[in-house]
Amino acid sequence: MHLHPLEPVFVFIFCTVEMLFSIRPGSTLGFAITMGDWGSLFRELDKKDLQSKRLLRDAARRSFVIQSLFFALGLSAAWSAGNLTAGGFFVLIAAAISGLACAYLMLLWATRPGGWYGLD
Repeated sequence: MHLHPLEPVFVFIFCTVEMLFSIRPGSTLGFAITMGDWGSLFRELDKKDLQSKRLLRDAARRSFVIQSLFFALGLSAAWSAGNLTAGGFFVLIAAAISGLACAYLMLLWATRPGGWYGLD
């Protein structure tokens, strides 16, 4: 199966936006994955002890590692099932990890000392 030319772009954008909006410092994984986690994420937005810059950076680090593994595992399954060529697999994995890295770097920049995101 050949990739549509815009498919890597959509994967990059999805990974970036999904990581930015799902960061949850109160989670073991660092991000919201279930509907209950998403509900907890919104309930915890006003909890000052969970929204510190250090906890947000730690959650971003955990989220980056675990989501990279999830995307790699999912794309590996698609490749082994014959739904992707080797070239398509490597293009999509590069797009996914690049999107996650972009979101991670944006979160690191936003939570730096003097940054606008998170509480000191």
